[in-house]
Amino acid sequence: MNLRTLLLRSLRHHWRSLLAVSLGAAVGTAVLTGSLIVGDSMRASLRDLTLERLGRVDYALVASRLFREQLAANLDAAPAIMLRGSAMTDSARAGRVNVLGVDDRFWKLASSPPVMLPRNDEVLLNDTLARELNAKAGDRVLLRFEKPSAVPRDSVMGRRNEVVATVPLTVAAVIPSRGVGRFGLQANQQLPRNAFVPLATLQRALKLPGRANAILAGPCAKDTLQSHLQQSLTLDDLDLQLPRNATRGYVSLESRRMILEPAVASAAVAVAKDLGIRAAPTLTYLANTISVGSREIPYSTISAFEPEIQDLFGPLPLPGGGTAPPPGDDEIFLNEWAASDLAAKPGDAVRLTYYIADAQGQLHTAGHTFKLAGIVALAGAAADPELTPEYPGVSDAKTMADWDPPFPVDLKRVRPKDEDYWKQHRATPKAFVSLATGQRLWSSRFGALTSVRLAPAGSAGILPAEADLKKTAALFEKQLLTRLSPDQLGLQFQPVKEQGLRAAGGATDFGQLFFGFSFFLIISAAMLVALLFRLGIEQRAKEIGILLATGFPVRVVRRLLLLEGSVVAVAGSVIGLLGAVAYGALMIAGLRTWWLPAVGTPF
Repeated sequence: MNLRTLLLRSLRHHWRSLLAVSLGAAVGTAVLTGSLIVGDSMRASLRDLTLERLGRVDYALVASRLFREQLAANLDAAPAIMLRGSAMTDSARAGRVNVLGVDDRFWKLASSPPVMLPRNDEVLLNDTLARELNAKAGDRVLLRFEKPSAVPRDSVMGRRNEVVATVPLTVAAVIPSRGVGRFGLQANQQLPRNAFVPLATLQRALKLPGRANAILAGPCAKDTLQSHLQQSLTLDDLDLQLPRNATRGYVSLESRRMILEPAVASAAVAVAKDLGIRAAPTLTYLANTISVGSREIPYSTISAFEPEIQDLFGPLPLPGGGTAPPPGDDEIFLNEWAASDLAAKPGDAVRLTYYIADAQGQLHTAGHTFKLAGIVALAGAAADPELTPEYPGVSDAKTMADWDPPFPVDLKRVRPKDEDYWKQHRATPKAFVSLATGQRLWSSRFGALTSVRLAPAGSAGILPAEADLKKTAALFEKQLLTRLSPDQLGLQFQPVKEQGLRAAGGATDFGQLFFGFSFFLIISAAMLVALLFRLGIEQRAKEIGILLATGFPVRVVRRLLLLEGSVVAVAGSVIGLLGAVAYGALMIAGLRTWWLPAVGTPF
């Protein structure tokens, strides 16, 4: 009798016990394969969500600054304003709302753009947000969001009170929270609350025409995008400006952020050195009080500079003639108006108090005592109001009583003589210290310079012609933009689709994760199979003895039992594959219903 015949007879004779073993193998196979199915289902679902929410958007740049809308057009991409805020109707309110200012260029990147697009003073809501607001087409909705600000709000000059803007809009339509209705740059399976507003409407509400803080681009090479971005940048995109002062013969690099970012400041000094342009970094700060003894002057600007500024743009003249020496550490010069008002003389202790901002952006009053090194005449470089950066609400005020500063002030302290000084000299500094001392006291994480003054190479004291200033400014701007890297200033494209697809795989293999969840069942099934098979072998001990007694070798008997077990295992595994589909479906149904809090959304 050959082995095959023996195997078939054995299977027929012992089918009851072998069926139990086969069913145990089926259970183990169903649980193991079902776990892998669920893991693969999660990966595929997350991948589909990424492709659905992004449409044709492969790359995105979202910045903390607002740049020209034209910058996106130069890159053949879609400009946008992306803000986080809240929405409300008469009966409901929703938080964590994504306010998206977009135009036709954005809708062209959507996989399935809505039929009805919002027009002026209209908003398009996804149904997740609409349900929370109980809103429908034609209803009025108020959107509230933080106003973008060029000046960092955590800095001393940042406006902390004028943070929120409110825009009333009419709901044009409600779109499903699928496709573009689910748009978002973050890899998240939660349903977002999206409000789509025409870009021009949002720009008008923010009083920032032609500005954007995001660029969305379709399929292309990231290196190409970043390279074209570098070539298209202007100083305006970086909140920088280069005003020329023909009267005093210099060009000044300044920032709408009130202070030059460290990368900009270091690049500016390096470019000036490379081009042979004379440069003088300066830092101007506001003192709440300048006092000598019991006498004090409220709200005055103080300039810190290096000695070179006197060589480039004129000396700090002494009242009786001559030039003031550079101030040393903890030394200060007062102009003659301030010195007269304080009845100060060289050698006196001059106390300054001023605001500083902590890491959380909270203002605190600090102070420092200087030694009065001398008194300078209100002339030359000491009489330049443009040492103080322009700040709306302060520098453009006709009187000090009209100031609208971002920090607490007591304008009752302002005297008539202070108003007279403001009318005649505007924000001209009343005191001067060394740049090293000023930066030690007043620098912050936002920067340590308020301007870098530039002048063409030439003889000191000889004012350059307007044409020379214009040429110097153009040359310096070109080289500065070449030197600055956009990613240093937060302008960097991110491969959002690639990141989303990579995140869909997860840091942990979902198949292994659900395998781990089902590990107890798998081990139990394996133990059950082993016990049942062993029990069957023990019950057949007489049969095995007869086979050995009749001359069958041990190896043949062993092979018979192994083949028998393999056939049973394969049969059980085939049955288990069908059961795996049912097990996977049961697990997915549980994740979408009973265990919904575990995943947060029935995706």
